Amino acid sequence: MKSFARKFYVLSLTATYAACGNGSGGEGTSAVSVDDPRIASDYTVFQLDPLPGHFRSTAHDINDNGQIVGWSGDLSQKAVLWTIDEVGAITLMDLGMLPGGTFSIAYGINNLGQIVGLTNGASGRWRPFIWTADNGMRDLGVPEGVVGGSAHSINDTGQVVGAFVTTGANISLADRGTFALWTVDASGATIDVRDFGNLGGKAAVAWNNNDHGNVVGDIWFAGRNDQTGFFWSEEDGVIEINNTNEALGINDHDEVVGLQLSNGTGGYVWTAAGGLIKIPDGVSMRINNSGQATGRANVGLDGQPQAYVWEDGQLKLLPMHQNAVSSWALSINEAGSIVGWSTVDGIAYASYWMFNPP
Repeated sequence: MKSFARKFYVLSLTATYAACGNGSGGEGTSAVSVDDPRIASDYTVFQLDPLPGHFRSTAHDINDNGQIVGWSGDLSQKAVLWTIDEVGAITLMDLGMLPGGTFSIAYGINNLGQIVGLTNGASGRWRPFIWTADNGMRDLGVPEGVVGGSAHSINDTGQVVGAFVTTGANISLADRGTFALWTVDASGATIDVRDFGNLGGKAAVAWNNNDHGNVVGDIWFAGRNDQTGFFWSEEDGVIEINNTNEALGINDHDEVVGLQLSNGTGGYVWTAAGGLIKIPDGVSMRINNSGQATGRANVGLDGQPQAYVWEDGQLKLLPMHQNAVSSWALSINEAGSIVGWSTVDGIAYASYWMFNPP
């Protein structure tokens, strides 16, 4: 594991940063000022640099301690951790791969700093991993007869969710995925592995979980040639969320967000008691406990996809990097800060939208 410190002071909002360019500016990029009521003016956007020698990156998740995970890449990808300290400086760490591996991607991080994701080993098969500061990267393990897997989210109690690949080579989880759940201890050691199968479809994948152990994901159906989002709990089992195509995020109040296509493309917020509230454009990826949802609007200021934050029935577009043509928000923490990616000249760069309270 290697750590590359950056003097990138995100709390000093008067600092001037280089434009996105080719991603080699070193100190990130501040937002271009846009005086437009559709823009969330209480956010500032910064570029998160990739590893030395890499030219692209994506940030997948952020916890409440300013730790951000995702990947940095050249022709392949390496899981990385960006850490923001108390004065706003960012340190970038290479999380490595399993022995013999050729790629790794970090998808989730909890408030203990435990990180989960996808890598491969000497066999080339997908392997679900967990990373901790004390023990580095370890294979979470898969049940006997399963050929591989991917870990997508970890909560603060050590519950990890994702998918197993049941047969064949590494292919789309929509074809051969099954709902996977692991339990780990404080050291990151796996103490339980459960395979819930395809939940009555041809495949099922879990994307996110909350601190109560409730889970959301997708089920694909062969005969119906479609998919639907689902909510799962130990008490109630699986609930299909009607009129949705994907369930991607859940908070501790069991508010679920995702994508619906039945009444035109759009995001949504769903609860078992209140049903579906439509977010009019794009897709919703995550929601925090304050009810702030984030994702991607299909049509932004310049007619291109643009990251957004949604709260109290109002959608606001997030500011864009200078020279960026599109953006996508993937996760939001309890402080309201958001991570994802922005595109410049067809290349994705990890983005961090810092919330600036009034």
